[in-house]
Amino acid sequence: MAILVHLNMDKYDFDVVIVGCGPAGAYLGYLLAKEDVDVCIIDKKPRESFGDKICGGAIFRHCFEALNFGEPMHDCISNALPITKINFANICNVLYRRPLYIIDRVKFISKITEMAERYGANIIDKCRITRPIISNNVVKGVKARCGGQTKEIRARITVDASGVSGIIRNNIHNNIVRWHLRPDEMATAYRQIVDLKENIGNKATIYFNQEILHGGYLWIFPMGKTRINIGLGTLLHYIRPRSLKHLFRILTKRLYRELTDKGLTIHEGVGFIPVRRPFSMLVWNGLIIIGDAAAQVNPIHAGGICSAMRASEIALPTILAIIDRANSIPTIKDLWQYSYEYNRTEGAKHAIFELARIFLQGTKNKELAIMIPLLKFVSKGSWGIINEYIGLGKCRYSMLVGIVDPRNPVRIFKKLKFFAKLSRIIRMHYANYPRNPSKITMWERIVEALFKEAASHLT
Repeated sequence: MAILVHLNMDKYDFDVVIVGCGPAGAYLGYLLAKEDVDVCIIDKKPRESFGDKICGGAIFRHCFEALNFGEPMHDCISNALPITKINFANICNVLYRRPLYIIDRVKFISKITEMAERYGANIIDKCRITRPIISNNVVKGVKARCGGQTKEIRARITVDASGVSGIIRNNIHNNIVRWHLRPDEMATAYRQIVDLKENIGNKATIYFNQEILHGGYLWIFPMGKTRINIGLGTLLHYIRPRSLKHLFRILTKRLYRELTDKGLTIHEGVGFIPVRRPFSMLVWNGLIIIGDAAAQVNPIHAGGICSAMRASEIALPTILAIIDRANSIPTIKDLWQYSYEYNRTEGAKHAIFELARIFLQGTKNKELAIMIPLLKFVSKGSWGIINEYIGLGKCRYSMLVGIVDPRNPVRIFKKLKFFAKLSRIIRMHYANYPRNPSKITMWERIVEALFKEAASHLT
C-alpha cells in the first residue's frame, strides 16, 4: 500500500466537497460548516428533492434525539410509533417495543441543508458527478456536469456520500480490500405512499415470510392518521426488480386488502439498498466514504438514516484534524481514525446484524415460529440488542402440529448455539480492528472467511 506523505501546494476551491445531499452528506456538511470549514455539498437532484428516496423513512427515537442539532427538528416527524408488530408468516406475532419516528425525508434534509447554508456551506443542486479527480493516487475533488457545462471542483478532502452507486468509490483502483457489492449483499425494494379515507391507527407492522420475501419483509408505517408508507424488499439475487410491483400487489391484496383497495397512491418507486456490514476500509488518499456508499446500513431492517448520520459525527474530528494541518495531503493513514472508530463500534454491531440476517435467511417460516420462544433462553450477551425490547405475541402453534418435524427444535437450538459462538468471535475480531491500515488486508480476509463459514452453516 502506497501512502503519500509529501506536501501538496495545489490550489483548492474548498476544504471539503461532499458528493450527495442525503442524511449522511447533509448532516456532515452542516457539522463542518458549523466549525467554519469551507464545504461544498453537491447533488444531482433539484434542491426541492434532496433526501427523496424509496424507503420506509423510519428512525429509532433514541437515535433521532441523540443527533447534534442546534434547534428542534420534531416538525420533520410525520408520526411517532410506540410499538412495531412483527408478523412471522401469520404463525407468530412479536411486539418490538423500541419507539420509531417516521420522518418526512425531504423536509428533514431540506432543513439540515438550510442550517448548513446559514453557517456558510455552499450547496449545488442539479449537478451530476462524472468521476473523481485523481492525481498520484490521491482524490483531489470531482468532475461534474452542471447546467450543460463540465466543471472541476477541487477540494483537500472529498466525501463520497453518493448512496449505493458509490460514484467516487467505484472509480478508485483499490486492490487492498473488496469495495464492490455482491448481489447477495444488496436488497431491492418497492414502495408506495398511500392516502386512505379512514384512520389506520398508530402501530407499525412488519410481515416476514421467508418463502416469499427471502431476506426481506413487507412494512406498513403510518405517516399520519390517513397516510401510510407501505412497501416490501427482498434480496436482489432472488427477484428481478421489475417483478417487485407484481409481488407487492399479490401480498397486499392477500394481507391488507382494506388498505390498498381503499387508498389513493400518491407516490411509488423502486430502490436499492446494501445489506451487509460496512466496508472494511472507509477511506482513501484524500477520500472519506459515508452512508450507503460505505454500506453503513443495518443488514436486518435495511435502515440507514441513523447509521449514516452517526458516521458523519465520527468522521468530523478526523476531517477537522486534517483541515488544521495546512498544505498536507490527507493520506489513508491520516484519515484512518474515522475508519477505525466506525468499524470498532457501529461496524461491529452491523456485522452481528449481517450474521443474524444470514441466520434468518436460512430459516423456514415454521422453524422461525419455534425459534422465537428459544430467544428467551439464549444469553443476552450472544444476541445483544437483537433480543432487546422484544415481547412475545400469540403464536399459532396448532398450525405446526403434525407438520413440523419434532427434531426441528433441536436443529434450531444448534443453529442458535452456532450463531452465538460465531457472533462472539466476530465481536472479538472487530475489537481488534487494526490501528494501522497496512494490516487491513489480512484483517478483512479473516472477516470474509468467518462470513463464508456462517453462510455454509446457517443457510
